[in-house]
Formats: sequence, C-alpha cells, structure tokens
Amino acid sequence: MTVVNWVQSLVWWLARICSLGVPAACAAQDGSERDHIPWDVIDVLFVAGSTDWKIGSAFSSRHDRRNSHAAWAVRGEDGAVLIVNAVLEAPDTAAFSFWPTADLNPYQFMAVSASMSSREVGSALAMLVGYNSRTGDKDRPLSGASDAIGRLLDADKVIAPGGLRVHDTQTKVTVQPGCCCGLEDWREWLDVTDGESLWLGHDPSPRVEHADRLVRLWPDGADAQEATGQPIEIAVGDLPGILHSVQKELQGFLSLTRQWAMGHVPTLAEDLAAKLDEDLGISAPLPGTTGHHAP
Repeated sequence: MTVVNWVQSLVWWLARICSLGVPAACAAQDGSERDHIPWDVIDVLFVAGSTDWKIGSAFSSRHDRRNSHAAWAVRGEDGAVLIVNAVLEAPDTAAFSFWPTADLNPYQFMAVSASMSSREVGSALAMLVGYNSRTGDKDRPLSGASDAIGRLLDADKVIAPGGLRVHDTQTKVTVQPGCCCGLEDWREWLDVTDGESLWLGHDPSPRVEHADRLVRLWPDGADAQEATGQPIEIAVGDLPGILHSVQKELQGFLSLTRQWAMGHVPTLAEDLAAKLDEDLGISAPLPGTTGHHAP
C-alpha cells in the first residue's frame, strides 16, 4: 500500500470513529513520518513501533532506549509533540543479587510503562525495595527475594522517587521531577486543572505557572524571578486525558509486576500487586478523564 493510500484509509477509519462521538487515536509505527499523521482528525497520538525506530524517529528526541516508552503524545498548536512518561529513579544494583535487573544508569529516570522488560520491572522493584526498606542498626539485613518483597509489603506507604516527565519534541525541553518528588503523588496533577499549583521537587525545582487556559512548566526555578530555561506549555483541557494515558501505562506496569512476581515470589504476587495498586493510586477511577484532549 502506498503512503497516500495508507493515509486516506486511516483518515476514513478515523472519521468513522469520530462519527461515533468517541476520541480518535492513532499509533505511529516504524516508518511513520510527521507529515503522514492526520493531525486535524486525531485526538491522541501514541508513539509505538520498535525501540530503534522510536530512538531515531521524528517523534522523539530521546537517545536512551530505556526512556523510550511513551505514555502520551499530544500535538501542540505549534506542531510539537509532547511526550509524558511516568518515571522512577533507577537503582544502583552493583551489589544487588536477589533477582535479575536491567543495565541502567543509577539515579537516572527510567520510564514506567506497559512496555517494560522483565529486567526493567526487576530494576523498578529493586528501587522500591531499597527505598522503602532501609534498615536501622537493629534490623536484620535482607536475606532473599521473598524477604525483600515482604519488607516492601510491610511499608506503611510505598514511596516511589520519581513522578511525571514531560518532553517537548519541538523545543527539545524536558521537565523532569526534582529530588523528593514521588510517583505516588502523580494524581495531584489533577489539581492543576482547578488552577492550583504543584510541588515537583527540588534541585532542580520544576515550577507550574498558570496562564489563561495554559499551564507553563518551567524546568527549574522556585518562582518567576528564578525560572530558568524555556517552559513547556500544555492546554489545561489536555491534562485529564494526559493523566488517563499515564494511568493506562501504570496499569500496564502493575500487570507486568504481577507477572514478574509470579515467577520470583509467587506466594506474594497478589499481595505485591495490591500494595502497589493502592499506594501508587493506580487503578482507582480518575475523575473527568476520557483520554480526549481539548481542541
């Protein structure tokens, strides 16, 4: 099929979907180009395809394959594609031996999504175990996988260093969580739709600024006088749909975690999934989210 026929067929099907009164989504696959996407018809663009293509495609400027799991991509008025990921700080696993982990740069952010490998899920859990089961002088050291996951289950509330990362492919600006920001608080982004601010950590200190129907995300700066870099602009009406997509990726991660646990700690698999679901606020319904972004 030629590119022209492919686009015509896609537009026809998308029009049929729109006629039903539901949002229309398109998944960009290997070989897709920006000019091939019917921007005026779709509501959501998911950057799918192979990792190699996503790294080199026009839809993402990320050069680290471990960060290529796109949770949401929405077209801005300037033609930019905004990519939003739920991210978690990668652990230092040099001395970790309870289960296999991915070869990640420690303390850099890894995307948490439905596309993670088993080793990447292992890395995410290694970080959560290490962060939430820090032992004191009177605590015994962890003795194995079941003991490690059991210590995580005993935490009052799972803390997940990370949050949401936003990348603008047009300006190449990335806003990522600062220190002490937690992925467990990702639902607080809903408050921004009501005009509230949002604390996104420190060093760097990302800042949220409201401007009419837009939200400006500054990469660093506690207030307007200190703001540095170029902001990323998001339409307020897009935020519920963005969070809906983030939730879908977190649900995918939760499913992968359950599968991972069945292979490594089968007796704790359901308890682990339930604990992460509750403490990270994954499955509970999001108010006012349909996956549709504002025109």
